[in-house]
Amino acid sequence: MLKKAIFMILISAFTLPLISEASYYTILLKNGNNIDVSNYWDLKSKILFYTDEGKVEIPKVIVRNISSADGALQPKIGFYPTEDYFDQLEQTKNKEELLSTETEEKPVISGKDIINDINDRLSIMDINIDNLNKNKNIYTLRKQELLDKLKKNENRLNKYKNDTITDPMIINRNIISLNNSISQVEEDIETIEQQIMQTDSLLEKQQSMRRRLEKELASRQ
Repeated sequence: MLKKAIFMILISAFTLPLISEASYYTILLKNGNNIDVSNYWDLKSKILFYTDEGKVEIPKVIVRNISSADGALQPKIGFYPTEDYFDQLEQTKNKEELLSTETEEKPVISGKDIINDINDRLSIMDINIDNLNKNKNIYTLRKQELLDKLKKNENRLNKYKNDTITDPMIINRNIISLNNSISQVEEDIETIEQQIMQTDSLLEKQQSMRRRLEKELASRQ
């Protein structure tokens, strides 16, 4: 009955390549129910599998663990926060309510589990923010090095342009070389500036999501 209810709610319209050949896996849900499947696919925020009725997707937030036929636990299910995390959480709550109506068993995710889940996401997000800040510092230092190099080349170029003593052929050759070097440095500076802008954008998104997670955590404590 549980399989049929989940299928009716979460069936999707695409196919994925097979990733395992075990005789079966057991998906244990946080409400205590379990589902035996021949194979499953990890879709980051969802688990996909087949039943006799067709293809089924369930959100990872309602899955406790997955074990293989010999009882060995599969790698811990991970989840990386996305901007639509809270929308997914709300959809999950709605699906749980509908599932409980169909199965006459109310799926329960304890408040402690949700709090631990949010804390895990905050920890991952802190690591992401720290790495992004380190990357930004590296890009900023590199940009300054390039600006210094650009200024140095421009000074040398002006010097050659005002040189009235050195052989004109040599001056011309050096001017061409410096112009090429300046063009390359300017391209490198533009690339670094784009990397800094992208990093700033990622930082802003991560910090925004972190504030939302902190607000969600506060509301559950």
